[in-house]
Amino acid sequence: MRSIFVTLLFLILLGSCIDEFNTDISSESGVLVVEARLSDNNDFTEVLLSRSSNLNSNNKPEAVLNAKVEIIDNLNNQYPMQQAGKTGEYRFESNPPQLIQENSYQLHIELDNGEEFLSKPVIYNAPIEIGEINIDFVLDEVTVAGEVIRTPFLSLSETFELQPNEHDTLYFYHDYEGIYAFQSPYQGSVVCYPDSTRVPSELVEVICYKDGETDIPSNINYAVNNGSSNLNILHIRPGYEFLIGYSMRIRRHRISKSFFEYMTDLKKQADYGGSIFEAPPFKVQGNIENVSKPASPALGFFSVESVNYSDRIFIGRDDIDGPIYENTTAAKCANTLDNESATEEELIRPAAPCCDCRLEPGASDQKPEVWPN
Repeated sequence: MRSIFVTLLFLILLGSCIDEFNTDISSESGVLVVEARLSDNNDFTEVLLSRSSNLNSNNKPEAVLNAKVEIIDNLNNQYPMQQAGKTGEYRFESNPPQLIQENSYQLHIELDNGEEFLSKPVIYNAPIEIGEINIDFVLDEVTVAGEVIRTPFLSLSETFELQPNEHDTLYFYHDYEGIYAFQSPYQGSVVCYPDSTRVPSELVEVICYKDGETDIPSNINYAVNNGSSNLNILHIRPGYEFLIGYSMRIRRHRISKSFFEYMTDLKKQADYGGSIFEAPPFKVQGNIENVSKPASPALGFFSVESVNYSDRIFIGRDDIDGPIYENTTAAKCANTLDNESATEEELIRPAAPCCDCRLEPGASDQKPEVWPN
């Protein structure tokens, strides 16, 4: 969540401080930025607190430490969170609240200077089961090095069925997690090792497996709950993770209407094409109020979510009708092996994981149980 929100929240800060261009904007530094979500899966519950930097400064946002952070439900039960390290992150070390359908929850923050912030109440809605997943391949335009090319995407949609006893409109964002298989580009080649030879050996047939996860809060969707429909949930440009195969599960986060509208406005703000010195078309409002100074609300949002998963899906290379986007880091496997005039001292060899996939952090050559035969 952090990488998505930090980028988009910067745009809010930029928009919130621009009426007309003025280089003296130091007063806008130090705004409290809150990125918070409460989930029925504690792995996704987190609160991130930071202070914005002056826009004239190259400094990163400053983590807010030693705050008192707690969740309060509509029955006034209080659930304190604990600081996790020095990054401004707060989590439940134990005993997170058990979220109850239609109950509401608030985020309360008290900084070490006594300043207090309180979110508006947000209602928890139970998860909605993910139906049958349909996978199609579509061509979309992508700009690469200034050139527009048509490239294949995986388009994942769901056959969404009527949900009885539910709201008229349901709001979500979707992402995915799973395990992918890969081989290193120079797997088993002696060119990787400083033994004064550049003659490649026969490739070693080693396949490695690694956990993959993509968290996309900006990938928001909604479903009108009036019958069977086709709900587009993910649009993936297949990269190196799909060169052999990816065993994945789609993850559904059910969110509130207010968070859906907030993320919609953030995306509109991010897509706004005007000059950075123009006032944006509208101001994005979060849901966290400053109790101590009502005229100075925090930037950000407190979201309450439910999370559930689809059945496991396997997408192999043969299932993809088109080229794979090679999104590996070019510098990682950079080398000068084709420079015949280079001496051994001048030779740049690929990094170790480019030669043996088992050296990639988090990778293993043990086939997981969920992998198809």
